[in-house]
Amino acid sequence: MNKTIQLLNVLMLTLLLCVNTAHASAKENLITQANEFAELVNAKEYTKVAFKLNPMIVITMGGISQASDAIKHGFKALDSGSNSFKGLSFKTPDPIVNIENDLVAIIPSETLFTLRDDLFQIDSFYIAWSSDQGKLWYFADGSGFKDQKSLKFLFPNYDPKSSKPLKLPVPRGPYKISPIQS
Repeated sequence: MNKTIQLLNVLMLTLLLCVNTAHASAKENLITQANEFAELVNAKEYTKVAFKLNPMIVITMGGISQASDAIKHGFKALDSGSNSFKGLSFKTPDPIVNIENDLVAIIPSETLFTLRDDLFQIDSFYIAWSSDQGKLWYFADGSGFKDQKSLKFLFPNYDPKSSKPLKLPVPRGPYKISPIQS
């Protein structure tokens, strides 16, 4: 009996180590892929960015080609006159949460842009999603997701009452725009 308990303890410890290793690997993949996504955005690789968007957004836009075109038009609108997009970067992601067999994380972001030749920074967030335990991550600008109900768009099976709720950066709001002194 005592040997059985010891064996069960070893088995449980091994299982816990595997789960922790999987989450560590998922977080490393998330950080790497978020930085790659930011590089694609900064290089204005519209089609490659579209492939990294959350699939629900791509479907809603009508597919990869239409999503790519919408991203391209968005950048053209930003880069008009004395206004221009300068870059996107990510900070350390919040803890990864399991939602209906998927992994989800909030990633704080900073976007630099000029408006009438003045440099500004937008502090916001992206929502990262993986359906394969963190091997491949997809991204969505979090500015349109202000409450738990709005997450149903990205995750149709998400129920904040039965799942662990995802902590959105609200009530501070999705955007904090600050002028940068030169």
